[in-house]
Amino acid sequence: MLTLSASAEGQIIDAARPIIVSAAEVDEAHEIAAHQHSRGQLLYAEKGVMQVGVGQATWRVTPRLGVWVPSNVAHRVTASTGIPYRSLFVNPGFACGLPLCGTV
Repeated sequence: MLTLSASAEGQIIDAARPIIVSAAEVDEAHEIAAHQHSRGQLLYAEKGVMQVGVGQATWRVTPRLGVWVPSNVAHRVTASTGIPYRSLFVNPGFACGLPLCGTV
């Protein structure tokens, strides 16, 4: 299984860019080890299934679902096939009203 690094966009803190959109295509089974971002992350896949772990919770995430991961919360991702990732990274100052813990 391929091991990938976390997305760098999640570390950018810039008031002029409250939301950063990111897309990545991964062509094979892979894992992204536990990591955290300075920004909150809404993560989803256009097709395929991924497992997203936040703390003690792990969710099986299909294309009709997304996962919210608050800023500075460790999370990990695995997928048994390649998937197209999509993320919205939200500056902490703009995440007011969003959950303070990971949720689907």
